[in-house]
Amino acid sequence: MKRMLIGLLAMLAVPFVVVAATTTTVTNRGEVIVVKTLANVATDAAVVTDFQDYSVYATKPGEFGRIVRWYDFDVQGGALGTVNLLPKIAVPDNAVINDGMIVVVTAIAPTLAATHSLSLNSAADMLAAVTNGLTSTGLKDVVPVGTAATSVQLTADRYLTMTIADTAVTAGKFMVQLDYYLAP
Repeated sequence: MKRMLIGLLAMLAVPFVVVAATTTTVTNRGEVIVVKTLANVATDAAVVTDFQDYSVYATKPGEFGRIVRWYDFDVQGGALGTVNLLPKIAVPDNAVINDGMIVVVTAIAPTLAATHSLSLNSAADMLAAVTNGLTSTGLKDVVPVGTAATSVQLTADRYLTMTIADTAVTAGKFMVQLDYYLAP
């Protein structure tokens, strides 16, 4: 978990300009990592102004990759239905999603009866349909949590989508980071 958070912070430091400090951490293999940390991520509405692909893709079996996708109400709207997270680039066939998290930068609104799910290979396989699950800022869990039982293997190239049910979204911004390896 600590390595995933360090990786997330390091990845987040790349596309942003707002840098507050650095943190030095030693991994379980003895590697020293210096990570730039961000200030006011949850309150800075202008943190992300573009949706370039900051993912790292595996190209052969056994390699690890990281998918980074965004939802931003100001760009994508919030009508009931399914929306592709940005950038709209497919996650490769045979990717085994084994971990990840959601960073809610701006809480999804409204907070009453707001039901959302995230899907990649099948309905709600990344985030189960929950009421008010993304209506507060901070880190949120996805379904895959590093075990075989919760991991999801893609059966084709797929796009990460969010389903908005019950109530239309009127505000919100979040990033989804999914770690995976490419199966043979």
